[in-house]
Formats: sequence, structure tokens, C-alpha cells
Amino acid sequence: MTKTELRTKPRWLDEGGNVAIELAFAVPVALLLLVMLFDFAFGFYDRMALESGARAGAQYATKKPTDSAGIMAAAADASGLDPATITVTTTNFWECPDGTPADPSVGCVGGPMRNFVSVAVSAPYRPTLPYPGLGDLLTLSATATLRVR
Repeated sequence: MTKTELRTKPRWLDEGGNVAIELAFAVPVALLLLVMLFDFAFGFYDRMALESGARAGAQYATKKPTDSAGIMAAAADASGLDPATITVTTTNFWECPDGTPADPSVGCVGGPMRNFVSVAVSAPYRPTLPYPGLGDLLTLSATATLRVR
């Protein structure tokens, strides 16, 4: 007996090769999800690096609030990102004990004024894939605020 005589189903109902077709559909989807996962992880890592840089810049600014070059260097060193792409903004402000903004020349009624420094660090992030609605270039940012003693 030959193979064609043993076959009872028509060829178009044959289920051989279904796994290969399912795999052909599943592999690109799985790879896309994997690339998206790595893309998100790299962005999250850069964001955490910016937070670390903002904290280091704020700690430096509590000791030398007028040294903007030192604050920028401390933030860039702690973040580990390219210093040419990082933007650092420092804000020095005063508050009364109740949390309201204070003017250093006037003072506070409820007690002594408190001096704070806020360091904001931002850097561009280019995802591997262009995601709809996000654009090609994202700006990641982090801010740290500490009290100057």
C-alpha cells in the first residue's frame, strides 16, 4: 500500500505543520515584548540614575549652595550618565515652620525660617523602538529637596 492510499483525510485538513505556523506567529510577538521590556528597563535605570544624581547634587548644595559648577559635577558623577546631556537646575528657597513660603528679609511670625535647596536633574532618553504617542525622544527628570542646616 502506498502513502496516498493510507490517507483518509483530504490534504487541506491535514494538521501537520501547525506547530511551525503557530511558532512563526508567536516568535515575533515574543521578541517585540522582550525588546519593549528591555527598553522599559533601560529607561527605568536611567531614571533611577537621575534620582541618585539629584540627591547627590542636593547634598552638595546643602554645603555649598552657590557653587553651581560643583552641584552639576556632583549630580553628573553620581548619575553615571553623560554630563553633556544632563541639565541641572538648583533652587534655593525659604519656608516658615508652618510650610508657607518665607521672604528672608521679612522673616516668619511662628518661629525661625528654614532654608531648603532643590536640585532638579533631567536628561533625554531615546527608546529603542518608536512607541505611538510617546515620540522619539523622552525627557526623564528627577528632583531632590533637602534642608540646609
